[in-house]
Amino acid sequence: MKSAACKRLLYQKRKLSNTISIVKLTFLLLSLFSLHVSANNTITNTNQQIITGKVLSESGEPLAGVSVLFKNSKTGTTTDLNGNFSITVPDENAILVFSFVGYENAESGVAGKTILSITLKLSSKVMDQVVVVGYGTQRRRDLTGSSVSIKGSEIA
Repeated sequence: MKSAACKRLLYQKRKLSNTISIVKLTFLLLSLFSLHVSANNTITNTNQQIITGKVLSESGEPLAGVSVLFKNSKTGTTTDLNGNFSITVPDENAILVFSFVGYENAESGVAGKTILSITLKLSSKVMDQVVVVGYGTQRRRDLTGSSVSIKGSEIA
């Protein structure tokens, strides 16, 4: 009888030992996978750089709301109230395009740079104080306000 009980205990001990070995092996594999993923993320993140800078007008005033985009992309950011911006650049050969209404676009490469200072020039194509908005058609009698008809020759 004792030998059957001993055999059962030895069997359970071997089974427990195998289970512990499987758990250890699983833990080891998960640790190696975690290190691999962590190493890849570190390598990826080291290729990226953060570019900061300021966008000014020709008179030296900061420009708020300037679009800062990667060339040929819709990815980017805008400047804050003080004309400052910060953007993560995935490629050191990237080119940033700065655009703002009433100003000419400016481009700047970021290779080897971490801080940029950009000055935007006023566009010579700016119309002086003219805003024309037209949405659909309406009869004069249905308007509440004033309306004026102007010929094209009067504007030019």
